[in-house]
Amino acid sequence: MAWVLLISAVVCAVEVALRLPLASLLDRFLPTLASISHVLMSKKISDHWKEKALLAYSKTLLILSLRFAFCLLWILAPLIVMAVFGMMLGSPVADLLISTNGIVVSLVFALVYIRVRKRLGH
Repeated sequence: MAWVLLISAVVCAVEVALRLPLASLLDRFLPTLASISHVLMSKKISDHWKEKALLAYSKTLLILSLRFAFCLLWILAPLIVMAVFGMMLGSPVADLLISTNGIVVSLVFALVYIRVRKRLGH
């Protein structure tokens, strides 16, 4: 029963992950890092303006990091819910989630599920 709960939690987590805007967050995160690097390495920008620019960039990075963390929390939510549900039923889902076998099976099943889902045209 623990394996069934784990697999259903993995399916839910994959579905949540596919619906979240993770790619758009990364598309905004990486150029911001490039801009920070450009400002820091530039000899033409004074330290005064570097401070002002880096303050603005740090605010952007903080907001993007918090959004990314919130997305990760949403992805982990089905796993946490299934672990709690399994504990209420007396099934060791939480132990399975943190075991090496459970992690490997979860990752393999998630990859297979994504592949099958893509082939079916979703």
